[in-house]
Amino acid sequence: MDHAPFLHRRRGGPYFYSFGITHSNKKGKGHNNHLLAKNPELGRHENAYLRKQLVRDRKNQYTKRELEGFEMSEADDEYVTALLKKRR
Repeated sequence: MDHAPFLHRRRGGPYFYSFGITHSNKKGKGHNNHLLAKNPELGRHENAYLRKQLVRDRKNQYTKRELEGFEMSEADDEYVTALLKKRR
């Protein structure tokens, strides 16, 4: 299985904020993705990256189904939390 397309982070109000997870270290010309400390897909050891572009949309635009077998490391979770705080 490939990585989940988005990592959802809940914030108050009617919106979800999300970031893409990918195997690619770049998003186009000169836009580097952030190397994650640990691949969030359990059992996978390849490099995984987080796209820094924040997606914000209404909660009803996201599925309620949560993927199993994915877990962010503490260091990566802290990085995502810091990005969300910067963009509030």
